[in-house]
Amino acid sequence: MAFDDGLVLAAQHHAALERCGRVARMPAGTRLFDAGQSDDRIFLVRAGRVRTFAIAADGQEITTGVWSRGSVMGLLGAMEQGGKVLSAQTLDAAELLVLQEERLRRLVLDHPDLGWGLMRLLARMAASSIQRALRLASASAPQRLVDALVMLAELPEARHGEEAAAVIEGISQETLAGMTGASRPWVAQAMGDLAQRGLLVPSRLRIAVPDVARLRAAVSTG
Repeated sequence: MAFDDGLVLAAQHHAALERCGRVARMPAGTRLFDAGQSDDRIFLVRAGRVRTFAIAADGQEITTGVWSRGSVMGLLGAMEQGGKVLSAQTLDAAELLVLQEERLRRLVLDHPDLGWGLMRLLARMAASSIQRALRLASASAPQRLVDALVMLAELPEARHGEEAAAVIEGISQETLAGMTGASRPWVAQAMGDLAQRGLLVPSRLRIAVPDVARLRAAVSTG
């Protein structure tokens, strides 16, 4: 279902999904749903970035993933009818295709290969979220910050230019603080430390990453 990673749907399935859903444009910071919430809506990302997260027992938010064009949100919770598993929030202005579970169910019955594509995507996203949650459960704040930056740098929305391998735009220090469970002043200081090490070049709502591999390696050192 993700349009850029090999799980490509046929053109007629794209058209069928568009006919079954409605397009919604949401500003940055919009909460799509909360964990435990009973909601039969399913969200397919057409543009923008969406963060999924869980809330630990101590109240800390643990970001399980940042998703972009082609990703689907809320599918498991809608189909199980037992409440959403995670919470989801737009990181920037996003365009979403919103479907009701019953309409998607009927569409899948008519197009079994569409259902198979959705199952593969769900499995891939679940595995990624679980792996990240386990990796960060005991991680330090610097490691969580680096992990979040790498995740953002690897999205298709991260521009690539001559001066950097990836350029992350539209993400504030406040947003990074929420993603890492830290304060904004701490994020500002940590970003300065990473800049001194040559791992990134931060400016207002813009973070240039000269070498994503080097930044990724910093996860092990914090």
